[in-house]
Amino acid sequence: MKKGAFWLLLGILLVTGLILSLIIGTIPLSFKELLAVLANQGTPAHQLVVLDFRLPRTLVSILAGAGLAASGYLFQGVTHNDLADPGILGINAGAGLTVLLYLGFFTSQTSSHLLPLIACLGSFLAAFLVYFVASKKKNFIQIVYY
Repeated sequence: MKKGAFWLLLGILLVTGLILSLIIGTIPLSFKELLAVLANQGTPAHQLVVLDFRLPRTLVSILAGAGLAASGYLFQGVTHNDLADPGILGINAGAGLTVLLYLGFFTSQTSSHLLPLIACLGSFLAAFLVYFVASKKKNFIQIVYY
């Protein structure tokens, strides 16, 4: 029962945060105005603010947070280390290095849309190299000691 109450509380907090994110801003909205916008009966200005600016930002924030939580959970599970993060194994550095190399060699063709993809490929390469070296550790230690 405690697990169910915990997940219910997290769901309530998520919905509350979503509603507050849609209401609070430079142009504040009331809850009635938000419901009118979601029912497609709000003013054009309110619909623009909520549907074109606040809702996409809020959904991207929720999805990014969920992705970070899932990746952290997987990363800590794979390494069997509760304190593990990508900076410990150099995955962040691998992403940064590939972005710098890309910017250094392809400055005339730089597209800001490619930089996240380049960083992701660099982080995958760094993670693969760390995993490969760690799997060969036993053989490497034998070679060093002989």
